[in-house]
Amino acid sequence: MATNKLATYSGVSTKIRAMSVNLITDEQFNQISNFKHVEELIAFLQTNPSYSKALAHMDPSMMRRSEFEKRMHFSTFSDFSKIYHFVGKKQKQFLNFFFKEYETALLKVCIRNILDYRVPDKIEVAHDFFERLAPFDLDEVTSAKDMDSLIDCLKETEYYEPLMTVHAIDNPTLFDYEMGLDLFFFKYIWEKKHDFVPRGEMGIFDEAFGSKIDLLNILWVYRCKVYYNITPSQIYSFLIPIHFHIDEETLKSLVDAKDMDAFYDTLSNTHFGNEFGFNPEISMESQFGDYMYQINQTQFKESPYSIACINSFFYLKNLEVSRVITAMECIRYGYEPEKILEFVNKKRGVL
Repeated sequence: MATNKLATYSGVSTKIRAMSVNLITDEQFNQISNFKHVEELIAFLQTNPSYSKALAHMDPSMMRRSEFEKRMHFSTFSDFSKIYHFVGKKQKQFLNFFFKEYETALLKVCIRNILDYRVPDKIEVAHDFFERLAPFDLDEVTSAKDMDSLIDCLKETEYYEPLMTVHAIDNPTLFDYEMGLDLFFFKYIWEKKHDFVPRGEMGIFDEAFGSKIDLLNILWVYRCKVYYNITPSQIYSFLIPIHFHIDEETLKSLVDAKDMDAFYDTLSNTHFGNEFGFNPEISMESQFGDYMYQINQTQFKESPYSIACINSFFYLKNLEVSRVITAMECIRYGYEPEKILEFVNKKRGVL
């Protein structure tokens, strides 16, 4: 079995290690923190093979944050394409799971362009690649002018029902549509995981993806309690209806906690509390990001010739994108280098 896995993953593992050389180092983030203008950051990124194409021909003085953020996120698609063309059939099946994320991200941009009346984001993707893998017509979807026509374009796909469900409510917002797509994505992947995950590697996938779902649910409960004055029944409407380490009863206890002390008491007795611990003095987002970072890196160290090598690379890539976007905002606001680095380093992990 170990020999088979070595043979199966040695090529993609080598490819990913080579691509990892282009990941931005701590030393380079120190350099970024000293930039005074966004133009410097973009010029720096344009020299990185991972971002040169996505950021080519940009006028930094005319660029909005949403445009920069969109281009940064879709730059990961370039790396995805390189790996997809390189791997065998079993790994392609698993990469289809990641492609589902790009599909939902693309649909979110389309919906944002329809519902946001500012200048729409230009959608730039690898057209031929999307046409081959996506279940919808790319030109029709990206040119839709209203939600009725967009949803009609998706009638023969799995996206039709979840978007129609949102569309049927009174005055649905951008948040409603994006939340509907997110809930669909997690339910779809969890229910279809046997179609994506190679035999014998389900434990690796469950630990990474299931833990992410658990932590996102806990984070939503936390945010609702701390930042919003909403009822428990409203909180439940935001939660992903999937349970891995956090069972339904425990999640209910978190939602119904009478105060934050009771919330933290319950949280401390969960799998994540026992495994990692919790510190109320540190932001929940940072702690949970740390946990996902540890889970992904531990899996890669223990099973380098498995889907863990792919998971780990894309986790680090998404973390890098998140840190660069944070750096860009700090530079735009004129923060001092020490403050920029502080904010960048707070992004120790991503959900």
